[in-house]
Amino acid sequence: PAEDQPVEMDQMSTPDLVDGVYSNVKLGITLTPPEGWAVQEPRKTRAYIPDVVMVGTPAAGPLPPNITLDIQYASERAIEDYVDERLAERSEAIEAGALTIESREGGTVSDLDAVTLAATGMFSRNGTDIDVKFREVVLGTEDKFYAFTYSALADEFDAGIPMFESVLDSFAPEATAQMPADEAVATEPAAAEGGGCLIATAAYGTEMAGEVQRLREIRDGTVMRTGLGASFMAGFNDIYYAFSPAVADLERQSPEVREAVRALITPMILSLSIMSAVDADSEASLALFGGLVIALNVGIYVAAPAAAVWGAAKWRGRASRD
Repeated sequence: PAEDQPVEMDQMSTPDLVDGVYSNVKLGITLTPPEGWAVQEPRKTRAYIPDVVMVGTPAAGPLPPNITLDIQYASERAIEDYVDERLAERSEAIEAGALTIESREGGTVSDLDAVTLAATGMFSRNGTDIDVKFREVVLGTEDKFYAFTYSALADEFDAGIPMFESVLDSFAPEATAQMPADEAVATEPAAAEGGGCLIATAAYGTEMAGEVQRLREIRDGTVMRTGLGASFMAGFNDIYYAFSPAVADLERQSPEVREAVRALITPMILSLSIMSAVDADSEASLALFGGLVIALNVGIYVAAPAAAVWGAAKWRGRASRD
């Protein structure tokens, strides 16, 4: 996540820990947070918002030490490419001198591919400039990237390194995660609340594409905030995941298919901008504007092609009579 972006604290949920262990079936992970630290799950309505936040008590000053975890699908990317994308997101702060990357190293952590970044920054909090240090460790599996970022005041940073390393050592992704026995592990992609945007991600080449992020923001920040929207997404996902993995694989294998799918879905994504007018948490507003989007897409994908075919047939009929 971008360090200078705020996390919506009023949209966080606080999960229960079992014997000090944090488990998340939807994300497919377990880890052990530092003792006494608060664990929170933000509503991921923006790309920069992490999936998990762990917050400690500050020894002094305005910034408590914290560890965040951001999970993204690999989508055929190498771990180094994903790290480059994360740095590109921070380019404005880097170019302004507010954030300095001190080092970047590859290697392994707990038998997973890893890239470790060390950084320092100068940020303003309540009108006061504060020196902050960061250590980010990005872990890669075959399907996902897990970006752990530890930050703290510069003079408190070193004291928290052992706790950060302990969190990394305790981290277990996917099949190695020890989930509660009575909970089924989701088998479909679910890094965000509504699932993964597989077709759009393959079409645009990366989850960080603006079109994919727009889909996520509308889905998680608007549709999923109401019971009606959550129910709709549950039914939609049952259908969507029946064919989307196969379509995404075809897109990755064929540039021609990828371009065709991108051209096909772009009007739909643009039409979803209508959903920005939905009143937060209003099911009536969601139903109204959702209906408008559906009607618009019926016009784009059904009525317009049908009218074109009918017009062409009528023109051919007249031409043959002439």
